[in-house]
Amino acid sequence: MNHRIMPALLAAVITGGTCLAQVSQLAEDHSPVPPQGFDQAREGIEKGKVERVEYDAPAVAKGFKRWMEVYTPPGYSKKKKYPVLYLIHGAGQDERAWVQSGRANVILDNLIADKKIKPMVVVFPNGNATTNAEATRGGGRDGFGAPGGTNAAPGAAGATRGGGRGVLGDGVGKNFENDLLKDIIPCIQSHYSVRTDARHRALAGLSLGGMQTRSIAPASPDKFSYFGVFSGGNIRPENITNMVAFKKNVKLVFMSFGSRESSAPRGGGPLPSGPEGIKLAADALAKSGIKAVYYVSPDSAHDFTSWKRSLYFFTPLLFQD
Repeated sequence: MNHRIMPALLAAVITGGTCLAQVSQLAEDHSPVPPQGFDQAREGIEKGKVERVEYDAPAVAKGFKRWMEVYTPPGYSKKKKYPVLYLIHGAGQDERAWVQSGRANVILDNLIADKKIKPMVVVFPNGNATTNAEATRGGGRDGFGAPGGTNAAPGAAGATRGGGRGVLGDGVGKNFENDLLKDIIPCIQSHYSVRTDARHRALAGLSLGGMQTRSIAPASPDKFSYFGVFSGGNIRPENITNMVAFKKNVKLVFMSFGSRESSAPRGGGPLPSGPEGIKLAADALAKSGIKAVYYVSPDSAHDFTSWKRSLYFFTPLLFQD
């Protein structure tokens, strides 16, 4: 069976409901393109809300405050409990990127209007939790944050501008993981009407954010049941810390790349990366009993064309059981 078809069919068996058509589309032509206008605001449909939220971040530093953005779906009500997707930006971006460049809120509004996804809260954290002001002053694209990349709240103790350096080092590594698990998730659970169990929590990201997801996922099956890695490498069975727990708790691993991204091996290893790498990884996960889907965005590269399409095909697979 084709590597792309097999993981998709596995997902179809376990998810059911409104996402079956979406999975079937992936299974039939392997690299589908969303319908025209999927990322354009529509008239005549109810819109969700995006708000900017300041929160305390003691896991990063004492007295530290940071920003995130939060999408609440159309018709959001405190009388209901919603699942949550934590969606991370890439290098040279901040918590505003998914809305400003990725039009994530528009894509979600349209999918909800079409009844293709469950209404969900989506949290856009800042993936750089660096607190070293001297090392990051000014930031820019030479680091992992645009100016204001760490986005400490104005006047906050240790407020910094810019981004830390080094892949998954400093602020984008353990600092961010601590911030996510110890600051951001508790804040969301105390201020929004959301489900608090792992089965109703997803983590995904693009590029560096995908790498962060890939770093956090293997040891966190008790925290998240859905993972999405967009242009951020792949998750293979040998990366998973506790296979028994992962197989039991994780409902889906979704991996994607643009078709024009390189599949050349990286990091000194022999296996391909990019589109070819996720095909092999999805097959390996499926053989290990883990639900996996991969998607290759046709004729796109390391850009928001690939990532918007990935979001479109990833979210219908969430929270369907």
